[in-house]
Amino acid sequence: MFGQPVKLAAGWMLSHLSFSANVLTAIEGFSPVPFTSHLWTMSLEEQAYFVIPMLLLAVSRAKPSRRMVAMGAGAVLLALTLGRCGLWLAGVSTDAIFVLPFRADGIVLGVAAALIFEDRALPDKRLCWAIAAVILSVVALSSIDQGMLGDAMLVGYSVAIGGCLAALLATVQSNFTFRPIVYLGKISYGIYVYHLLMIRVAERGPEAAGVTSPVAVLALSVALTIAASAASYHLYEARFLRLKDRFAVVLSRPV
Repeated sequence: MFGQPVKLAAGWMLSHLSFSANVLTAIEGFSPVPFTSHLWTMSLEEQAYFVIPMLLLAVSRAKPSRRMVAMGAGAVLLALTLGRCGLWLAGVSTDAIFVLPFRADGIVLGVAAALIFEDRALPDKRLCWAIAAVILSVVALSSIDQGMLGDAMLVGYSVAIGGCLAALLATVQSNFTFRPIVYLGKISYGIYVYHLLMIRVAERGPEAAGVTSPVAVLALSVALTIAASAASYHLYEARFLRLKDRFAVVLSRPV
């Protein structure tokens, strides 16, 4: 009776452990295991972490100029865009396309920005905010038609990610000292991992009590997600972060 669900869950767990969940998602669709349909993104991250050091090693030996880095990033982004369009023309769904490494635009832009702006001033913060506002506003307005946006983003995805990068470049120039915001950043990994589960819990609790207010569900979802993420960070994640620091070449912020 329970054989098939157990095999299904084991298969998806194996895909997460082998960092191939995004490939399995492209083939089979999003994970049917409750509250895990978003975790394919971690496989995509780990695939990038595997490839990037080798690319950076090759790039560092060549000692390219900033202009060459920008041109190289542009060429890769064009290749990713053409790859997405090619898969789409071949009949592959946009859902499948966007879980594969063909959506690595953000990673490419982030690495290129780090190389280009290393040891030199970032672009003006106000200009970055203006660029981000314009691009992300267009994306938000376009999202009214989800079907149209899905197809358009095959080409426009790099532009949308550029808007996010502009917002990031503006944000890192801001001095965030408000401790609650800093703390949320520290536990943000757990917020991402647990939010689907906590939303479901928040929906069921008020519903059982006869409360149907969306505001109440939202507030409870946020509170439960933060609580679960904080517990996960202090009781589980921090142990591994401290272990990681023993082997780290570039130290991150203290746990």
